[in-house]
Amino acid sequence: MHPAQAGAIALFFLACGRHTHAQTVMVSNLTEVNDGDAPVSYVPAVFIFPSQHFSEAQSFITGSSETVLDDITLSIFTGSGTGFSLALYSDSAGQPGALLETLSGSPAPTATGNYSYTSSGALTLSASTAYWWVASVPSGGAAIDFRLNSTSSTAETSSAGWTIGDTSLQQQNGGAWIQSGQPFQFSASATAAIPEPGACAALVGAAALVFAAYHRRRA
Repeated sequence: MHPAQAGAIALFFLACGRHTHAQTVMVSNLTEVNDGDAPVSYVPAVFIFPSQHFSEAQSFITGSSETVLDDITLSIFTGSGTGFSLALYSDSAGQPGALLETLSGSPAPTATGNYSYTSSGALTLSASTAYWWVASVPSGGAAIDFRLNSTSSTAETSSAGWTIGDTSLQQQNGGAWIQSGQPFQFSASATAAIPEPGACAALVGAAALVFAAYHRRRA
């Protein structure tokens, strides 16, 4: 086989071979010691006291390869009410930027435990890139209060080169994001990204041109 043919075939199977990849926990600090918590809450105005509305955010940085997000699992201390949601954002100068996806999961994680919020499977995370998850509840109704577990440890477990930001952010009453303290406890799972059909089609076309040129030279 001509080297050009071999190269084209190798490139095609490298990029478009549809290998199956199991869901993998890319990064986690869930096993670290829990020694703090922070509110995701809404408290209506009472007498002279104004309403209070808190959202929390935590960053993570992906490894050296593109991946497709599967889920994010949070450690929750306690909660009351309903309306809890978790969403993924891009990074903008060290804080949440554009909304990328709202994940699916329990709106009422009231018991102590770990709760998973799943992606649609359509969100590809770029390599070596910072992202933020944001936990929030609606405002304007009844009182809602959830507490996210945090840890003073900055250690994490990762076999894919992912890391967790060493601090978290808090937003109060829709204002600016401010540094709130130690990182929240969570894990993020993902699978290896599969090339888009268009990319595979382009490689098929390139391989066909290589074969055609080779056969013309031989003829």
